[in-house]
Amino acid sequence: MQASQYELSFVGPDKALATKPKLVFAFADSKLQETVGRLKALAGKVGDSVDEYCGQSSAFELPERRGRIGYGGCGRVSVSDGIARIEIALAGGSYRFLCTSTIHLLGTVLWVPFSSPAPSNREQEINFSTICNNHSVVGHGHGVDGYVSGHLWSWIRGQAGSGIPEEVVRAMRQAWRATAPGFAKKYSHHCSAVAHEDGRFLLKCFGNACDLGVYPDAIWEGMGEKPVHFSCHNLDSAEQQLTLLAGLAKLCELARKE
Repeated sequence: MQASQYELSFVGPDKALATKPKLVFAFADSKLQETVGRLKALAGKVGDSVDEYCGQSSAFELPERRGRIGYGGCGRVSVSDGIARIEIALAGGSYRFLCTSTIHLLGTVLWVPFSSPAPSNREQEINFSTICNNHSVVGHGHGVDGYVSGHLWSWIRGQAGSGIPEEVVRAMRQAWRATAPGFAKKYSHHCSAVAHEDGRFLLKCFGNACDLGVYPDAIWEGMGEKPVHFSCHNLDSAEQQLTLLAGLAKLCELARKE
């Protein structure tokens, strides 16, 4: 896994629920122009498929340095203290498809190392890819997979005794309530998280065995010295994908703080 080039975080809504929960991608301001260029090139190639997925014409907005970004302008770019932040606000209805489409592009372009990576003594915490397809085979339409760094895996493994921090479950429940259809919002209590001593972890949300994590077939001797593969099961909907990504983002955030 390459040296750290972006950080993934989750920001919950304020107490008055006046703000939406957000997924946040943060990286060096000096890499913003290259990131925007990559997004522009990729968005130009997938426009028709995104329109079909979202059920509407959905241009990808691209700011110079600050302002709205992403399909339907669901994200916002800000720059402060040498750090560029792309915040994707999470919400329901057709808006959630704009979010998943935007996150799909961000995950894709940020997986590839920058042309001149900034020196770093840390590994990239997580790289992930997503699927956004309402017509795919059941169980695969909103899949997520990728790799967690050896450091992040070791931190998660260390939670086996005390349990995954409650902040992770809270993040998933906040994301679920923000994105799920009205009749399903009450099922936020189905969100849970667990870590095992052998390094497996599992994030779960409402659905038919809907989860994401490191599964038994990804365990091997010496695990954690190299990036560890994670995958998912039965992610059928956009709200399931966004909910479990919120949990992953909060795991990354908490590991960095320690």
